[in-house]
Amino acid sequence: MFCSVCCCCCSVLWSHRWPRGSPTTEVTVSKLAADGSLIATKTVDYHWMEENLPVQGDGVTHYYHEGPMLGVEEGIGRWDLNETGNIEGKDYGALKGTDVKDLCELVGGMSPDDTIDIKSEDGFSTDFGYRNVYNPDPRQGPMVVTWWRPDQGYPPGYKEGMRLIFFADNSTNPWGLACLWNLGHA
Repeated sequence: MFCSVCCCCCSVLWSHRWPRGSPTTEVTVSKLAADGSLIATKTVDYHWMEENLPVQGDGVTHYYHEGPMLGVEEGIGRWDLNETGNIEGKDYGALKGTDVKDLCELVGGMSPDDTIDIKSEDGFSTDFGYRNVYNPDPRQGPMVVTWWRPDQGYPPGYKEGMRLIFFADNSTNPWGLACLWNLGHA
């Protein structure tokens, strides 16, 4: 089976700045059979998510992303395992949102062999496995569709929203920042 979460303006954390339309206020979650036929679908807006699903984020903790070290050889060498560099300017804010796992449950959830395809309005998409959604490594953290940022509020004021951000833990880097360094090595 296949679960698809369509977030009209959802940007994956490590992606480049993709051209996109205006911020969205809703997501559509669809569960597809192996043959592509629709099993279940549900569209919810951020008001509904905030009122009916557990809220991720406390509105105080900032989430960061360590970018690759440019000029360094491809592979693990590009990623600072101690999360000590290339974090400045990668502050995504003190966000609130909804765990993708909770959104998947709205259409029957995922099985261990399932994958999820996160799609944005501009056509960008990326797949994740069950472990990323249901049992993420703490260095990855929950996959969260964010819908609130303290300095911008809700969409459309939250100009980048709704956005996929990984709520990583703060156990690795020396500053104690909640920082995702690289899913491929988490």
